[in-house]
Amino acid sequence: MDPKYYIGEHTYVLVIQNGYWQSTGTGTGFCPDGCATIVDSGPSLLAGATVPSKSLFFFMLTCCHRILYRD
Repeated sequence: MDPKYYIGEHTYVLVIQNGYWQSTGTGTGFCPDGCATIVDSGPSLLAGATVPSKSLFFFMLTCCHRILYRD
């Protein structure tokens, strides 16, 4: 990861299905009992179980002001 594009720490998760970059979602704080999560940096969408997805969505809205975009 090029440090000029990211500030902070990375969180690594176990991938349980390589074809979809699927993980269990545990350790995120949004799905304490686990839920299917898929990481995809391409599309700008959020899909998932209602309660964890709403929590993640509002977390992202409140934290977006901390994102630093660099050219």
